[in-house]
Order: sequence, then structure tokens, then C-alpha cells
Amino acid sequence: MKPREISVAAGEVRLSALEYGPPDGAPLVLVHGIRDLAWSFDPVARAFAGEFRVLVPHLRGHGDSDKPGAYAMADLVGDLCALVDGLALERPVLVGHSLGGQIVTGYAGVFRDVPRALVVIEGMGPPEREAEPSEEGRLARLQWQIRSLNEPLRPPPPLPDLDAALERFRSRNPALDPARARLLVERGTEAHPDGGLRWKWVPEVQRVWTTTSPVENRERWSAIPCPVLVVIGAESARYWAGRGLGGSQSREDYLAQMIARAGIFPDVETAVVEGAGHMVHYERPEELIRVTRDFLARRLSYPVPQEERQ
Repeated sequence: MKPREISVAAGEVRLSALEYGPPDGAPLVLVHGIRDLAWSFDPVARAFAGEFRVLVPHLRGHGDSDKPGAYAMADLVGDLCALVDGLALERPVLVGHSLGGQIVTGYAGVFRDVPRALVVIEGMGPPEREAEPSEEGRLARLQWQIRSLNEPLRPPPPLPDLDAALERFRSRNPALDPARARLLVERGTEAHPDGGLRWKWVPEVQRVWTTTSPVENRERWSAIPCPVLVVIGAESARYWAGRGLGGSQSREDYLAQMIARAGIFPDVETAVVEGAGHMVHYERPEELIRVTRDFLARRLSYPVPQEERQ
């Protein structure tokens, strides 16, 4: 099954997207995370294309979408709004990973009557060292956000060739199937002006983190009326610790904090995916598909294929 490649206008920004399944199917939108691309959701999109019209956009600054230089959270939520409105998607199911999870919850917290359900995959941010940040901590975060805007962002050096890019990618995602890794590297790189290759995302996208805050996120989460499934990678504590975030929490403490944080959503279920870290859709796509399908079948009465009932 080859997806259809389409474009959607978000103001003056052109968003590229992949479309799977019947054009008249119930809409399901998959939103990837930072420094990723739409093709990373290909196995998930294919699994749902029999029942849904599946849309998978490349975020602005990523993949084959435009790279306009503006990457605030409001820009990214606005792009999702443009996709839903531009394609006349009625009551879509929204699925987001990491940054994509924050985008779909940001959208659902404002356009509360639009999403039929949300699936948030590792999309509630890093763990916190303290349960409730102090006023001093919040002020320090604001200072960091403002100063970060003045720091130069240096693009990574060119990659010599596709093999070097693949080696780099697989070193960061060792659990990813080798064939999928090659596909994502082929789809996710382009010629560098100075020779060699570069990734199809721009460093400026990282400034999105200066335009949002945990307090704002939780305010939006608490107002979302639709059913929400929060998917947590059981081994994600190691991912965050490796990036200097969240301290050195144990697996159990991390999961307890994430499950408690998910409780902010009024109507929520949680699913912990064993053997997966932050990149659940890379490391355990079959389990992600299973828990998502089960959630939608129970909460929205969507059919479960016969082979999965056996």
C-alpha cells in the first residue's frame, strides 16, 4: 500500500502529508515528534488504513513541509487546525508522539468539540525532579526560555553519505528494524549545499520548547472532554536521564509520575508498553497498534479486524 502524497496550506506555509485508506473513511491524524518525519508512522498508518482515512503530516521545519523559520507551539497547533479545517475532517481521532502529543493536546484544549479521541504517545514532557515546581523554578524556566532565543543555533555538520547517516541513525535507535531504519534515513535526508547529506529538519525547530510550559499544558489537559489514551514507554526513564532531564529516576518512579500526570485528563486511560523507551512507534509498533486499536474499539466502537480477535 503506497500512501498518497498531498499538500495543505497553513497560511503561507505549505504542509506536506501522507494519506492512507479510503477518502471517505473516518479521519485519523498521526502527528510525529521533533526531528522525525511522517514516514516514521508508516506501519501504524498502514494498520489503520482499512478502517480510517489516515493523514500523517510532516511538521513545519521537517520532512517535505516548508521551513518558514517560525516554530512556536502556536504555529504548530495552527498547522494542525489548518489540516483539520482544510481537509474538512469531521471529529477526527488525533494521535501524537512526543512533540506531536503536545500539539494534539494543545489543539484539543482549544477546539474542545472537534477531536473524537486522543492518543498521546510519550507526549507529556520529561519527568520532573519535584512534584510541583516552585516559583523560583518557574522563574528560572522563563529566564531560560528568553535567553535561549538569543543563542545561535548551529546546524549539524554534513553527513558524508547515506551509509554514514544510517550508521548515525541506528546508533541512536538500535531497536529499530534495519529495513525501516534505512527507509527513514532515505526519506529523511537530502543533499547538503556543501556536499554530502543533511537531515530534513532545521535546528530552529528546537525553539518550540521556549514557547510552552508545563503549567499551560496542564491547564489545557484538564479541559479536554474527549477520551484520551496515554501511552508510556516502560523504559523511558533512561531516555530522559540520557538527556540530562528528570534526574536519575528509577523505572518505577518514572512510571508512577507519568501515570499520575496522565490523571490530569478528565477521561483517560493509560497503557504501559514494555520493552519500549521514548520512541514507542520505532521500538514496539505492533504493541502500539494493539493498544490503540483496543482503546478505539472499546471507547468509539470501531471494528477490530477478525485476525486480531482470534
